[in-house]
Amino acid sequence: ELYIRWLQQGVFYPFCRTHTAVYHPSQDPFSYGRKVREASKKAIELRYRLLPYTYSYFRVAYEKGLPVMRALFLEFPDDEKNYNISSEFMWGEWILVAPVMKEKANQWRIYLPQGSWFKFESSEKIACGKDIIMPVSLDTIPIFVKEGAIIPLAPVMNYTGEKPWAPLTVQVYPSSQKTCFELYEDDGKTLAYEKGEYLKTTYCQQKRAEEFVLEKSEGRGNFSPVKRELVIKIYGVDEPKEVNYFYSGQSSKLNYQYFGRERILEIRLSDTKKAFKIVVKEK
Repeated sequence: ELYIRWLQQGVFYPFCRTHTAVYHPSQDPFSYGRKVREASKKAIELRYRLLPYTYSYFRVAYEKGLPVMRALFLEFPDDEKNYNISSEFMWGEWILVAPVMKEKANQWRIYLPQGSWFKFESSEKIACGKDIIMPVSLDTIPIFVKEGAIIPLAPVMNYTGEKPWAPLTVQVYPSSQKTCFELYEDDGKTLAYEKGEYLKTTYCQQKRAEEFVLEKSEGRGNFSPVKRELVIKIYGVDEPKEVNYFYSGQSSKLNYQYFGRERILEIRLSDTKKAFKIVVKEK
């Protein structure tokens, strides 16, 4: 149990590894039985799925010196309760992680700062600024995202660079306030980014009266990702009347899938460096 709880927190460390020493018991994800192995796999896969989000914040660290792992008071300086919280942290600007740190815990107390939050990969929305109690099991990592978050994700992979970020999934957690996220990409291997071989793409979202708008800027930089599909998942929305797509001066209606029980709208399209706008009309 202690091993998996360390690993669930460790997958959010910039440098993460699990190891032991010669003449000591092994400490691998498969060393402690099926339950720990499966929980470890789930946590490690999440680390690799989050690579586009995490890598973008490493670029922020490179340019501005802001850390990827952040104390809550860095993002919420006006909320004095955050000043003494050391059991939670922000991963970038949008993701809050509250790892379980108590033996045999079946619930966990979490403080969510002022504002509205979503459970990660869920349409469940929580108005906060208070403590909440969350049921937990061995494979639970309490993760929440701020309303307005735009989270890019890669496919599951076994190691960095095993696969390109294709398809690229972009999760959106709507807000009436306009919010943006800058996705950063380069070849991940060389220093060519110093000569402009990178790509910066800004995604912005805003929920307006009777519609939701997602915009993507034209990519800036000389790097070109592989040809890929863009999968957009919008959480916490009702089934739309129609979805309109504006691209290169043209407009068309997009096909989509709506998952009513989960209240998730999924849109798939070919990704390019060109700008576009998607307008989701409510019924």
